[in-house]
Amino acid sequence: MHTLHTVYDFKDATMHQTYLLPLCFGLIGLYILAYSFGLTTYYIRDLLRFKTRRQAVFFGVVFAALGIGISLLVYNDQNETFNEIKKVYDTGKYLEVEGRVRNYHPSEDQMHDNEHFDVDSVHFSFLDDITYSYGYTRSRFSNTAIRPNLYVRIKYYRNGHRNIILKLETE
Repeated sequence: MHTLHTVYDFKDATMHQTYLLPLCFGLIGLYILAYSFGLTTYYIRDLLRFKTRRQAVFFGVVFAALGIGISLLVYNDQNETFNEIKKVYDTGKYLEVEGRVRNYHPSEDQMHDNEHFDVDSVHFSFLDDITYSYGYTRSRFSNTAIRPNLYVRIKYYRNGHRNIILKLETE
């Protein structure tokens, strides 16, 4: 019998906030529009070098529309993905595998190389980038908890093209 401790559990996960960056551009566009129509007193014409009010309005509309539009698209995608995985986790409709880590390949290039390994013929692979997807990734921790021949129990969800680790327990 192996004594296992939890290294990662999806129940503690929150939705990624990547949609906030393009939202900043949308807010800048709204501010430029407010300035163009005299709704704000901060004088930004010289700062952004608008020659006419028409240029400021055009720039403000484009910035606001693109920033807010992209934010909504990213938010919708993140929300849909997160809720799908959360539903699988909450209802217990995930798969489970237990055994020793085999064919372990650590990530050598943290942005482009996948860390991957097998447990009882189930393949797991992930990037170190936390914005890439939900589930366990090495960059959530200072170092990976996975190593060759380590005994693990993994609860995972197959999303169509990869296995997402929802809960990782190790020796």
